[in-house]
Amino acid sequence: MSGMNPATGRSIDGVDHLCQSIGKILTTPISSRTQRRPFGSELLDLIDAPNNSATRVRLYAAAATALMQWEPRLQLTLVRLGE
Repeated sequence: MSGMNPATGRSIDGVDHLCQSIGKILTTPISSRTQRRPFGSELLDLIDAPNNSATRVRLYAAAATALMQWEPRLQLTLVRLGE
């Protein structure tokens, strides 16, 4: 699959396109796209949630669910929060 780098306008493919796709999926709020309402993840809804174990589980689930739904090239084996 190939696409376009939004910063340069150049064609990208392979791992570069996959990384761009992952970033777009995780940073797009659900219902924010006019023609594709279900696209995105719930991660941004959790920004101000308490920093506790329940929120961390919700973060893992939001990332995993969105990536499994919207990125068929990816086989998810681990979700880890950066610290």
